[in-house]
Amino acid sequence: MPTRELRRFPRIASTASVKVRYNQMPTDVLLENISAGGLCFRCECDVPTGDNLELELIFHEFNVSLFCKGDVVWRMSETGEQVVGVRFSGMEAQEKKLLMRYLGTLDPIYRDSH
Repeated sequence: MPTRELRRFPRIASTASVKVRYNQMPTDVLLENISAGGLCFRCECDVPTGDNLELELIFHEFNVSLFCKGDVVWRMSETGEQVVGVRFSGMEAQEKKLLMRYLGTLDPIYRDSH
């Protein structure tokens, strides 16, 4: 029996890149998925739940970057790296509009059954 997706926003696989600044230092990460509410990435750093991150989302298809902040809402260890869930915070209306435009060009990878 399939599990029901409980997230508020569908997650979308993306070719976008993300740059993360954590403790004032750039950190290399690999974007797993993105939604209107946040994103998930993999990294080799130890990012505690509750920390605030500076994010740069690079939308290659649009040749544009979006800068925003995000709060780490969950994380888990997986084979020597961290999988980190981030909720966007403090995103300006212009950035939100760009994100929604970008997400509208992609297909969700998870859907709620309702």
